[in-house]
Order: sequence, then structure tokens, then C-alpha cells
Amino acid sequence: MPDSIIKKRFIIILFFLIISIITFSPDCTTIAMRDDNIKYIKNNDLVTIKEGYSGNATNDGRFIDDVEKTKLSFFTLLKWKFSTNPQKQEKEDDKFKLIVSKSPGIFDSKDDMLVWLGHSSFFLRIDGKTFLIDPVLSDIPLRERLCDVPFKIEDIKNIDYLLVSHTHYDHLDSNVIKAAGLKNAKALIPLGMGKLIKSMNKDVRTEEAGWYQKYNTDTGPEVFLMPAMHWSKRSLNDTNEVLWGSYIIKGKNKCIYFSGDTAYSEYFKEIQKLFQKIDICIMSIGAYKPAYIMSKNHMSPNEAVSAFNDMKGMILIPMHYGTYDLSDEPRGEPLRLLEEQKMNKQINGRLQILNVGEIFKL
Repeated sequence: MPDSIIKKRFIIILFFLIISIITFSPDCTTIAMRDDNIKYIKNNDLVTIKEGYSGNATNDGRFIDDVEKTKLSFFTLLKWKFSTNPQKQEKEDDKFKLIVSKSPGIFDSKDDMLVWLGHSSFFLRIDGKTFLIDPVLSDIPLRERLCDVPFKIEDIKNIDYLLVSHTHYDHLDSNVIKAAGLKNAKALIPLGMGKLIKSMNKDVRTEEAGWYQKYNTDTGPEVFLMPAMHWSKRSLNDTNEVLWGSYIIKGKNKCIYFSGDTAYSEYFKEIQKLFQKIDICIMSIGAYKPAYIMSKNHMSPNEAVSAFNDMKGMILIPMHYGTYDLSDEPRGEPLRLLEEQKMNKQINGRLQILNVGEIFKL
């Protein structure tokens, strides 16, 4: 084989690994931790709803998860990338494909509704206020979008609030943030994310919060940033410089939880204590194999059900599956496992599976 081809393949593999580390894989970066540098920070202008919570821990400017996690080595990541997936053939044979309904008119409607846009992206109207949540409508680095979008990016308009759970490329699409329809929007985001959002669209107003803090939303629903067991990264050297989290959106008659990306943890029971009536839990169910890579950062369908039951939710809406190929499980497996849980009556509530673009009225 000519040296030029070998060199080209090496560069492609190296690029693939770099992008995978940034975008998809759990944090394998070693960060020097010195106890004397630990500081607790929050937005002192916002209300903190958890009694005695002093803020999110940081070390040398990087956020630390409250839950102790074992760091993955770079060699563990290499092992995953170069080993054979035991479900390789099953994955190749899986013909699962998301159903997409075109819904460009949702931005003109006055009805309260929830619309899944694929992966972890949602449009929400509640109490007359509109939210765009974790918006990603394009291909992401090295990953092609596997389903259509329910509308064009330029159709986006009349958005009051933008919510972004963390900085990973499959949860934050700069093409959407640049959209003219967000000109008057206010981004309710985790600590440290404001500068990144402003670099994408200087017209978007921003407000940063730490965990257990309530945003200033004036009239309309109350919005809280809640914990998540995950991490953040957008480039090679910005590991955990931005906080990550989940959200509670509490309207007059409905309380909605959005998990973002998270592993299963005791956080769900904590959230339930603070919000005892949660009507809708939007839970991530995909990107969980291999478990030795994913289990500290994502939930399997079974874990998502456990989390939903911990929160004593009424309706479980799954997300984070079928839109991008991010991990080893077959594309349709997350939903199949979730439906098995339903058949076995292990879900203590109602399972509501949405098509992409389907309008779920609140």
C-alpha cells in the first residue's frame, strides 16, 4: 500500500478519535485536582431552592461532578474504537427508522404543546411562552442525521426561551443558535455557557444558573436548573469549563422535567423531593453501550425507567435515540427495551412515544 494512502488513513483515524473524544465519549481527560483550589460557585442574583447548597464545586476553573466518577483512560477509549461490537451484525440488520411529521406551523400556533424534534431537541409552548430545548437540527461531526427535520431552521420564530443542557455538539447546534428566530430569545443556561452562546448569536440574551437555582423568567413558567451526572466539552482543552444540567419547567398546571444527558444516580430522588408532582418526564434512553464506556454518563432504557419511577412522574417521554448513531446498540433497541418494560408493567406511569414533529398537546 502506498505511503500516501497509509498516511491519509492514519489522519482520518486520528481525526475520528479526536472528534469522538470531544463529542461523544465520556471524559477521559486527566485534570490535576488540588483540594486547596476547590471553590463553590453559583449565580448570586438567583434563588437557590436546595437548603444549604453552597454552589457547584470547581477546581482550577473546571466543574466537578458531585458524584464520584472513575476517569476513563485514553487507552480504554482506543479499546472501544478498535474492538468488534458484539452486536455488529444485529446493528447492521436493524431497519428501525423514526417517523417524521412535518410541522412548520407550530411557531404560529397558540396551543400549549410539546413537539419532539429528534434526538434531545424539543419545542415547548406552556402558559403561552415558547421554549427551544437542546436544539440540534443538522448533521454533527462525523455523524449524519438519520431522520428528516420537521421544519427548516429558517422557520424558527417567536421563541421566548432557549434551554441548553450542556455543550456537546449533539445538544447545541450553532446553526440553530444563529437563526433569526432567536433574536428576542433569552437563553437560560448553565454556568459558564454565556460566552459560547454569545459567540454564536450576540442578540440572544443569556442568564446562567448553577444547580438548584431558579431563573428569572418574569411572567410565565418557572424554570430551574437541576443536577445531571454528565460532563461538558466542545474543544480539546475546555473539559468541564461549562456546567451541565437538567431542567424543571413548572407552569400553572403542568410540571415538566427534561433530563438532558445523564447517567442514573441519586439525583432523581433529590429532584422528586423538591418537586413532588412532576407531570411529564422527558428522559434520555440511548447511547448506553458499551456499558464500561457509557454507564457513568448515559442511561439505558431500564435505568431511565428506574429514574422515572424515582421521580414519581406521570408520563414518560423518551428521547436521545434513533436520530444519530452514537454508540454500539442497534438503532431500534432502546425503544424495544422500553416497550418491554411497559409490557412487564415496570413503568409506574404512562409511556408516551412521540414521532419526530408530532404535536403532543398539554
